[in-house]
Amino acid sequence: DNKFSTFPNEIGNLTNLICLNISCNKLNSISNEIGNLTNLKQLYIKHNNLSILPNEIGNLINLTKLFVTYNKITILHFYFEIHLFHLYKGTIYLPLPVPKH
Repeated sequence: DNKFSTFPNEIGNLTNLICLNISCNKLNSISNEIGNLTNLKQLYIKHNNLSILPNEIGNLINLTKLFVTYNKITILHFYFEIHLFHLYKGTIYLPLPVPKH
């Protein structure tokens, strides 16, 4: 396990990153800077203390895998769901069912 409790904003500068695994930390939130990672294809943020995901994750248009299980997330924002609609063709692991639009 890692011990990160805050999301490093500098990660948002890694615009060519295609896979990011920040699982097994103690993150309470993720910076809006994550929305800059438009080439990201896989995002693993399992086993943290997240209760909400930033809407900017909706900017990750190349994302095909999203793993957010084992967090404290109880609701997804409508904006977030609409902008990740392309993920329904990929893999999405959420702690609750995602409604189909």
